[in-house]
Amino acid sequence: MRARRRSDLQALGLAAVSGPLYAAAQPGCGWWPLAPICLVPLLLALRGRRWPVRFGLAWLAGTIAGATTAGPTLAAAGERFFALSAPSTALLVAAATQIYGALPIAVFGTLCGDPGREPAGLWTWRVAASWTACELARSSFATGVPWGLLAHSLAAVPGLIQLASIGGIFLVGFALALANASLAGLALPRARPRAALTLAAVAGAAALAAAALPQSSLRVDERATVRLVQPNLPVSSRLLRSGWSQELSGLRDLTLAGRRSVDLAIWPENAVGLPLPANTGPLERRVADLEGTVSHLIVGAPWIDSDREGRFRNSAALLEPGRGLIARYDKRRLVPFAEYTPQPFALLLGNRGLYVAGHGPALLHAGPAVVAPLICFEVSYPDLARQSVLEGATLLVNLSNDAWLDGTAGPDQHLAAAVFRAVETRRSVVRSTNTGVTAAIDPWGRVLARLPAHEAAFLDVDVPLIRERTLYSRLGDWPVIALCALPIVSVFRRRLDARKRPGIGSAL
Repeated sequence: MRARRRSDLQALGLAAVSGPLYAAAQPGCGWWPLAPICLVPLLLALRGRRWPVRFGLAWLAGTIAGATTAGPTLAAAGERFFALSAPSTALLVAAATQIYGALPIAVFGTLCGDPGREPAGLWTWRVAASWTACELARSSFATGVPWGLLAHSLAAVPGLIQLASIGGIFLVGFALALANASLAGLALPRARPRAALTLAAVAGAAALAAAALPQSSLRVDERATVRLVQPNLPVSSRLLRSGWSQELSGLRDLTLAGRRSVDLAIWPENAVGLPLPANTGPLERRVADLEGTVSHLIVGAPWIDSDREGRFRNSAALLEPGRGLIARYDKRRLVPFAEYTPQPFALLLGNRGLYVAGHGPALLHAGPAVVAPLICFEVSYPDLARQSVLEGATLLVNLSNDAWLDGTAGPDQHLAAAVFRAVETRRSVVRSTNTGVTAAIDPWGRVLARLPAHEAAFLDVDVPLIRERTLYSRLGDWPVIALCALPIVSVFRRRLDARKRPGIGSAL
């Protein structure tokens, strides 16, 4: 009994260790070498445990990982964006981290099986498939929250994420989970030979990807000069109407501070605080002053929806100095509870939210660039960028206001998502934000330049424009889904075969 209790305490300790290791590997803390080992303690804790215990151990690891990875970011958003009380903010953090952090990892702990029962080769692949399937599920359930994925930890080392151009961020996550499983297998004598072979294969693939940054294999069709404007406005100014005219003049003056002309200037999300088109006149008069310096300007602004009284669209407006407003894009993936109220809460609360989602990847033609805007959280969704590229986009533009997340890892975590969109699609990604991180990323995931946070400044960059489509752009997540299905199907086939044999059984 005492030995059993010691074993249980040891398993709890191992599971608990995986949580902070996972968080430490993520952007913000940035200890990315922990990514291939952060799940190892949890996997070792699962040995000899039946599925309810595995669920509980993984739930513990997921609770700690979710709370430490996204908890501070959610708390800042609850306090500054939603203006919630301290108890309500705590409830928001607990609910979100449980649903999108702890629960998927708990399900993973159930699906990945007992390393002491499975054949070594099959178990490592089952771990990778189970982890990836859970990440896919939590990235698409309801609106999905693809934030703080395992692969995001490698955003700072572009050489290790080039597989994303083949299978997206989830293929990189699959490889990382496979590395974790192989390292855990090295601690199990029966599994050691197969685990070592699998680990060598993963390391070899990573080395080949790092050595083959394929810049020479892609043709740069054109280049565009872009000016990214970071106004550094206080969060409170977004809630006031009185300073709108002065802020607009400040944005114009900051844009004119550059000494050279550019193809495209970008102002961040909701840079224009009052809604369009009712206030288009004052905006167009300020923008007219940019003629001769800026060929095109993209501006974030709310747009009054003409079909739904009292409702708005979160939009990116394209203006041409001297010509005025010529096109716009409406945000497609709205933030739950901030921009809309999802069902069944809308029915219960009688509140539909202020914003209406846009439809389809509307592209903006700005000089040599075919621009796909991604507003704020939209850059976290691989499918939105992919759809835009299939429609012909050559430049991805992320307009955001991350001031709500100041003092947390949130801005760096947001930038990591943008890095993966660049690699997946082989498109340059530029980010214009209110307080940071304002940056330009090349099609291979390398940050070309970035502005210091909390400075009113601009950044001029020359970005390559590529029209060629990656394998991921063409096929999406289907190859990874198939890769996940194979080991899971093999496991259940073995279970069925075992049950057909007299006297043979196995726990899931």
